[in-house]
Amino acid sequence: MTTQAKKVVKIKPLEGYTAMSDADIVQRGTAAQTGLTGNSNFQNLPVDLAVLKTDIESLSALIAESLDGSKKVIAQKNKQREAVIKMLLLLGRFVEVHCNGDMAIFTSSGFVPASTAKVPPAPLPLPVIRSVDHAQITRERRNVQSVGADGG
Repeated sequence: MTTQAKKVVKIKPLEGYTAMSDADIVQRGTAAQTGLTGNSNFQNLPVDLAVLKTDIESLSALIAESLDGSKKVIAQKNKQREAVIKMLLLLGRFVEVHCNGDMAIFTSSGFVPASTAKVPPAPLPLPVIRSVDHAQITRERRNVQSVGADGG
């Protein structure tokens, strides 16, 4: 008698936060904070949601302040952005592990699931010959010298 263990599908959160705009970070963070607050599926979170909410609000305020181009404010905004991203990464891993492969539980957290479909590589563009130069064939002999890496 053989028993086969049912393979649990890992649902990973969509990340790539470093490539996202500041507004997208605020939106994703707010969604995660809202989805996880009071969610009975996720207990003992690695990040305090009140701190996350405060940090997201602070990031949002710094985004508005940084529009004037102040280097000091932009540096503060970037530091706050990194802090929010670290919290989102921690929470994302926590949700990934504790959802037990259940998509409904995962989406209740406010995180967006990453696609599991593998995208095939795009085909190369077909080469196009724009013109052909028909030169006359001659019996000239040309001297060709090879030039080495040292130029000589």
